Amino acid sequence: MKIKPDLKIVLAILLLALVIFPVMAQERQVTGTVYEPDGVTPVFGATVVIKGTATGTSTDARGAYSIRVTGDNPVL
Repeated sequence: MKIKPDLKIVLAILLLALVIFPVMAQERQVTGTVYEPDGVTPVFGATVVIKGTATGTSTDARGAYSIRVTGDNPVL
């Protein structure tokens, strides 16, 4: 059976979409706040890094951070 060239393109795009979308769905934004041990005072300029990677961010003046992570259970 010979497949038409247009159908090959459609099948290739569909296959690519099936591979890419699950990978994209695993990425999400994690936000939080870093506090001093007293649990009240926010930490300005603390570094938050995804364990085992070079991906990280710093906290703002209120101790808040936001970082994009992948996987089911990343460790910061």
